[in-house]
Amino acid sequence: MKQKNLVLLLSILPLFVSAQCKDNFSKNDNCKFAAGVTLFSDMTYSPGLQIKQPLEFNFMYKLKDSHILRASLPIALKTKVNGYSSYPVYPLTEITPEDYIKKMQTDWGYNSYNKMLEYYYNIYGISLGYEYDYRVYNKFSVFAGIDLAFYHQFIYSKYYNITYGQLSENNQTALGMVSLIKQQSNGNNFVAKPVIGIHYQFQQILFEGSVGYYHSIYSNVEDRQITGWYDPGIVSTTSHQSINQFESNKFAYNISLYYTF
Repeated sequence: MKQKNLVLLLSILPLFVSAQCKDNFSKNDNCKFAAGVTLFSDMTYSPGLQIKQPLEFNFMYKLKDSHILRASLPIALKTKVNGYSSYPVYPLTEITPEDYIKKMQTDWGYNSYNKMLEYYYNIYGISLGYEYDYRVYNKFSVFAGIDLAFYHQFIYSKYYNITYGQLSENNQTALGMVSLIKQQSNGNNFVAKPVIGIHYQFQQILFEGSVGYYHSIYSNVEDRQITGWYDPGIVSTTSHQSINQFESNKFAYNISLYYTF
């Protein structure tokens, strides 16, 4: 909610400022700089985990007529991942922890569940690019360009895993193991994105709509620490690290508002 309010404020505020740069941004020598925010986008800044769009600040600097440099700075800090405070591992059904425990006592399939304690992620990065802007009519123009970007993501989760075992003599369940699992992931995403789009200027307000096709190379290092309490009273701690890398391609749209100077 705070992010939405900030985006709305940054979008409306320039409307109350006196206009000094009323012509097309790419053709007006009085306009050299533009700053704004992304309003809507389906850009994937990190394939690791992204449940909503981060707040993204955008900037443009005009070198000369039609030639413009672009930069973007997305940021998302401690974005909580919502969901069940407890959820089953198997089978994957929507069920409360209380009902799940009851089913553990009668159904061998329900033998383990997780209780989430903390789960969030951070995203930040920078995108740099160039565009050529061609004025079609008055304050309306089209553009084409390319963006090169680097995004970093940190994911952290901490949860309990409780496992029950079945006693064959009387078909009853008994606590087998309680594990505290801490997991963190550091991922880097390198992106190249050709874009095409439109600009429309109203006084000092510049509207931008664009679509791009990006190629992403993502790699992450994941560290996992498990502390387990076994019955009866045995404690063990293990650590595990994994390295993953993959590529992806996707079309993405972007709608932004700028204030021109």
